Amino acid sequence: MVVFYFFMIRPQTQKAKKLKLFREGIKKGDKVVTIGGIHGKVEEVKDTTLIITVEGGGRLKIEKSAVSQEFSAGQQTEGELAKN
Repeated sequence: MVVFYFFMIRPQTQKAKKLKLFREGIKKGDKVVTIGGIHGKVEEVKDTTLIITVEGGGRLKIEKSAVSQEFSAGQQTEGELAKN
């Protein structure tokens, strides 16, 4: 039971806590990736929603819970890699 806790439950709870803190700390100007794979720049932050600008100037209103990670400058999409 202890082994199961340290290898399965504890890592999941730590990951969930880290993701929750990340979502609470999102601010205007951050570049994010949604669970669906949409990349955008945060334009406005509200309690439970974000407005992001995507390529082409489109604006999307999404739930904070839909954000999966921050898109750092070190990451590149396949299209950006093909241009280089």
